[in-house]
Amino acid sequence: MKKCTFLGAVACAAVGLSAHAGIDFVTQTPDAVNGYFADSTGSSPAQRIADNFVSQASWNIEYMSFWGGYFPNNTPVTDAFTIEFRADNGGLPGAVVHTTTPASLVRTATGIVIFGVDEYRYDVVLAAPVSLGAGTFWVSVTNSTNFGSSSSWFWETSSAGGNQGSWSPDSGGTWNGLPNDLSMILGGSVPAPGALALLGAAGLVARRRRRA
Repeated sequence: MKKCTFLGAVACAAVGLSAHAGIDFVTQTPDAVNGYFADSTGSSPAQRIADNFVSQASWNIEYMSFWGGYFPNNTPVTDAFTIEFRADNGGLPGAVVHTTTPASLVRTATGIVIFGVDEYRYDVVLAAPVSLGAGTFWVSVTNSTNFGSSSSWFWETSSAGGNQGSWSPDSGGTWNGLPNDLSMILGGSVPAPGALALLGAAGLVARRRRRA
């Protein structure tokens, strides 16, 4: 039986607000209680972690924040994150909708210690906006630290969502349920109505005026 590699601790939770200009669609602050390895070149290279969210309307995801750290060596390195958005498949991650990397990344030590290592906040601007319609989607964050078997980057959990994450033991080939949410902020902008919709609204107003 394959098991998801995780960490466990009890500490004071860190609370953060968005560092970006835009609309925060999803806000799940870290709980400083747990974390899951998500490092393609770390000690659990095939493990992937994802969390679901519900898009209430058409969204342009332009930025993301999340929390994590480096266990057990507590040595920050040059991060190489891959962020993957997936459709929902019966309550688990489905087909890949979009894969992107950060156009910019700011890593900030929060001052919180979790599992005996420093907690970091990562503020990311995506290389290109990810356009999503209404519905349930999944987002996965994976680092590549080149730690090998000595250490791994972990993605910290959150108690702010619906307690429904997912993990994959084989780089996203298969997925299993996970009783935790992951710490993250997703945000961006709502697309403006299209020209056709605007013209339609204008025509409706004109017809009403003629009837008056």
